[in-house]
Amino acid sequence: MNVPRTISKLFGWSVIANIVSLAGITYFAGQLGSAGIGSFFLFQSLIQLAALAGGFGINIGVEKEIGRGRPVHIVFPAALVIVAGILVVMGVVLFFTAPYLDSYLGVSVVPVLFLGIVLRQLFAVLQSALRGAQLVEETAVFSALRKIVWIVGGIGFLEGGYSVRAPIYSSILGLLCVVGIAVYRLRPRMQRPELADVRSVASVAKWAWISSVGGAVYNWMDVTLLGVFLGPAAVGVYEVVWRVASATLLFTQAVRRTAFPRIVRAGGNADFASVEALITRFMTPSLYFVLPGFVGTLVVGRELLGIVFGPEFAAGGLILVILMVEKIQRAVSVVLIGPVYAIDREDIDAKSTAAGIVSNLILNLALIPVFGIVGAAVATMLSETLNFGIHAWCLRKYVSLRIPWREIGSCLGAAGIMGIVIWGVKLMYPVETIVSLTAVIGLAIVTYVSVTAFDPVLRSKGRSSIASVLNTEQDAQ
Repeated sequence: MNVPRTISKLFGWSVIANIVSLAGITYFAGQLGSAGIGSFFLFQSLIQLAALAGGFGINIGVEKEIGRGRPVHIVFPAALVIVAGILVVMGVVLFFTAPYLDSYLGVSVVPVLFLGIVLRQLFAVLQSALRGAQLVEETAVFSALRKIVWIVGGIGFLEGGYSVRAPIYSSILGLLCVVGIAVYRLRPRMQRPELADVRSVASVAKWAWISSVGGAVYNWMDVTLLGVFLGPAAVGVYEVVWRVASATLLFTQAVRRTAFPRIVRAGGNADFASVEALITRFMTPSLYFVLPGFVGTLVVGRELLGIVFGPEFAAGGLILVILMVEKIQRAVSVVLIGPVYAIDREDIDAKSTAAGIVSNLILNLALIPVFGIVGAAVATMLSETLNFGIHAWCLRKYVSLRIPWREIGSCLGAAGIMGIVIWGVKLMYPVETIVSLTAVIGLAIVTYVSVTAFDPVLRSKGRSSIASVLNTEQDAQ
């Protein structure tokens, strides 16, 4: 695996996916209003919570087992057996809770919800198998393609008069599309799995399940509870802000998808020195775009939300800043996930995540009724702080965490200079239109990249990464 090429490819497609996603959210929010787009977000939250919580960590189990050299045709069918059993139980639960779910969503789509859960879980297992087989680049296009189908199909369904159901139906089309392509890319040979194979996948998944639930909790529990306490309109504002904040993690997620299989493989070979070196190597890239993103939201976050999504979303400026603090912690956390699986201490991730889940639930229940959507943001940020702290403290007992403070300091300094520059420009030229906002964002990017280029270490790493990508492309031709 060519690391710079893989990260660049994942990041490039992630940028496209995020642009398309934000464009779709902007369009549907304008057509359906905050309540209408809020119903779609609630639908998504139920799919994610059900698929991730019901997946019982199978996805991570598949990625680790295949990443350590076990054949795909053995691991993949074993995982499907477990997933199928879980989905049968979930189908029964949805059948008996359908009236309550229809009332919660504000639209009757429970059969579509179950189909979405099935497709989401199947896609997750397929994608994990591809990553475990070191075919990470093959997964790069999936997110972008899924979003493109979602927005194009959604426009078609809106024109056909499906209203609030339009983005819901088109999201299912997007899942169908990427599942088909993933099956074609993986081309799994299906054979009857042995009980020992099922147990092997389940043994890894028993701890990874808690981590999977944790991912769902941090992404969707606040949305779900906002729907209970405040309704779809509040969900619409909060989720738009969450998506904007999450855009700063695009490069971080590309780093995580590249780093995880490499770190796990090094651990499987008992090469713990390489595990420690890989943690240090991937830490700065993971934070590179998140740090300036935080500074940028401090200066023009409110203007970005109001201009792009409409005046009713401008109130989310403070929420955006709070969530960006959580994203900085997440950027470090994602690099530390692989090492606990590399040293066969999945319980560390599970225990830290369990603590985060409990604190997230308690804080959301306590803060949302009093502080509304700001309370949800604070709850998510504080629970991630607890999760990250426990994870790092436990991991450092087994591997040395050598944080590249000098490189991170250079990034922080560059982000600070960037913030001063755009703040000065904002004082002279108020940001009130999409053109002025685009100009300020462009200036921020140029300033940050230019200043970080003055650091010889960052400049050298950037050059070598670009050269590696270009050389690989030339070899491919």
